[in-house]
Amino acid sequence: MAMTPVAGQRRSLKDLKVGRTAQQWPDKVRLSDMADNPDNPPARLDPEKLEELASSIRESGLLQRIVLVPRDVWLKARPEHDKPVGEGGIGDKPFVIGMGHRRRHACELAGLDEAPVDVRESADKARRDALIENIQRLNLSPMQEARQIEKLKSEEELSQNGVAKALGKTPAWVSQRLSLLDLIPEYQQAVDAGGLKVEDARRLSRLIPELQIAVHESRLSIEAGIEIAKLPKDEQRMPAPVPAPPPQQPLRAAPAGGGEPAGEGLTSSRPKPGQQSMPASPAGAAPGSAQHASWAGDEASFNEALRLERAANEVGNLRALRRVAMQHPEKARAILRVLEEAVEELRGDLPSNA
Repeated sequence: MAMTPVAGQRRSLKDLKVGRTAQQWPDKVRLSDMADNPDNPPARLDPEKLEELASSIRESGLLQRIVLVPRDVWLKARPEHDKPVGEGGIGDKPFVIGMGHRRRHACELAGLDEAPVDVRESADKARRDALIENIQRLNLSPMQEARQIEKLKSEEELSQNGVAKALGKTPAWVSQRLSLLDLIPEYQQAVDAGGLKVEDARRLSRLIPELQIAVHESRLSIEAGIEIAKLPKDEQRMPAPVPAPPPQQPLRAAPAGGGEPAGEGLTSSRPKPGQQSMPASPAGAAPGSAQHASWAGDEASFNEALRLERAANEVGNLRALRRVAMQHPEKARAILRVLEEAVEELRGDLPSNA
């Protein structure tokens, strides 16, 4: 049943401030005559918070009026809502809720049949107010906030600073939320589900989609992705694969008497051109003696130095090592630890006056 304005009532200063026209609408409307805004379905309402509000209404009544828009005014702005409620429309309800969805459903939960209202004949302002209320009051995930902010920004043609002012937020907060929309669908779903933290999601959003997919499929480490994300998007590229180093031959202990270690590869103490040769075992040094043990320790350190030298040559240069670090950070850290330990051992083997 359509509602008709009540004529002949005096208007207060408050009425003028909320934008009422010369036509006076009722101060109370039955809950059954109010249609939810199809863009703001009640499924988004938090049941626990709704019950808290209903308890407050039972105790003290509804302290803030529900803002309504007449059906014909609403449909002039949103003709696509002229269909049954179950199909995403407003049905035949005479009013549409502009602001106060939580209040309307809490009133119903509290057992009320009607509620105090303000009727406004501006669907555009009501829509904008509803979007702002959604972001500020509903229990939205960061991803849902990002979508609502983008909707407010595009429908109201606002800048990011304008959105921030309307929401009472900083421009940086608005920018951070909007950056989540640059995530690939898999990461957007992870943010929605709470499995991906906002801070990590923001870092990933700085990557081009191709690299986000590579991180998601574990073809690129998160650490490497974050490093690449520091570059402008038009300069971001998938790093070239780093070939795996050849398997190393195991080190073997030097035989008694100073002979050359058995086996091949890195265990040989034969010097290369330009390298200092390793002194032979001292004459007369019996195996197991302190003198022989000192020589054997020097021999092992020398062999380790040769192995490290070959490893360094295989890495080639610092740029190659950096590629290893980006693609396989754990391997890079392991190489650095071996180098640091070997340097410390060699430093300890040097005479104090060397």
